[in-house]
Amino acid sequence: MFQMACMGVEPMTLALLAPQTFVWVYLFSLGAGCSIKPEKEECPNECSDQGRCVDGKCVCFPGYSGPDCSESSCPGNCKGHGRCVNGQCVCDPGFSGPDCSQKACPDNCSNRGKCVNGKCVCNSGSTGPSYCSKRGCPGNCNNRGGRCVDGKCVCDSGSTGPDCSEVACPGNCNNRGRCVNGKCVCDSGSTGPDCSEVAFLLVLSRRRLKMYEEKGRFLAKLRPLVMLIVL
Repeated sequence: MFQMACMGVEPMTLALLAPQTFVWVYLFSLGAGCSIKPEKEECPNECSDQGRCVDGKCVCFPGYSGPDCSESSCPGNCKGHGRCVNGQCVCDPGFSGPDCSQKACPDNCSNRGKCVNGKCVCNSGSTGPSYCSKRGCPGNCNNRGGRCVDGKCVCDSGSTGPDCSEVACPGNCNNRGRCVNGKCVCDSGSTGPDCSEVAFLLVLSRRRLKMYEEKGRFLAKLRPLVMLIVL
């Protein structure tokens, strides 16, 4: 289709003519002060004011798509892993992110961690093979063979402490002493590796005690084995 415009004459549209006829019209138009130019092709809906019309087709501005640029486009076309709804990606299961390019983590890591390449990196205090759904234990029970149960360490034999990092004493010193570096320091009146043995009772007068103290070494050896009463 072509449009012919002449001075003082309304523009007229010429249908496709035979080549000879077109040449004749063209030559005539030049003599009549006319010009012939192709008719401008229109774009659908004027590209909805969201694009440019080029040769009858819309070239949409960023963020818009469709034949008439009326549809909101999504970043990266959702990378083929989701649907574009009102300019936002609705990702397929297993994918996340604004453009659905990231691998998703199960249950969003229970909101207790970050999702990195489809795997959960749990926050401090949380653990679990994939969901970060379990409460973590201090020091991961120090990797000494203890078990983490509801956020508390259940230590194996030979270990103790909040994180199972301390060496345990035999029988927990039977509650008759203190555990220091794996050895029992027994209270007065108890003895033995686990403080389970009762020391014999020794009753001394002050005069007799003073005499023993003067001998020094004898009393020093005797004290761990006796419960001393001074009258």
